[in-house]
Amino acid sequence: MDCHAYYLWATGAHTVGATRGQANLGRLFRVFRSGSEIRHLTQEAPIHGDYVRIPGHTFMLLAYDEHLGKVWTMEGNFGSSIEIALRSVGSGWQVGHLDEQDIRPDVFEEDESAAEPGDALAARERAEQPALP
Repeated sequence: MDCHAYYLWATGAHTVGATRGQANLGRLFRVFRSGSEIRHLTQEAPIHGDYVRIPGHTFMLLAYDEHLGKVWTMEGNFGSSIEIALRSVGSGWQVGHLDEQDIRPDVFEEDESAAEPGDALAARERAEQPALP
């Protein structure tokens, strides 16, 4: 899977307007920002999942390290693998930012059984088991 296809696949299950499990970049990113805006962008909203395009490569932003002035990225196509990398921010980068309305609303819904305390869940599960003869 090439780097661009990896980004489409990795974000497709979580983004609005995805088709066949692949993100729809045209729907998500109507405006691209410059890489030089990443530091300011992180002060407004999280950047994890954001899209970056540089000549010949696409990757996903995970976080901005303010002390280093670098970003953590997830990148496909490193020897047919996925790599977490630390990169210096490039002003020539095209950055597509995922806004709240771009994320499927059901992605962060909590399963009711997961919200139960462990003891209550265990007691309920024991009560639901059929009695032994």
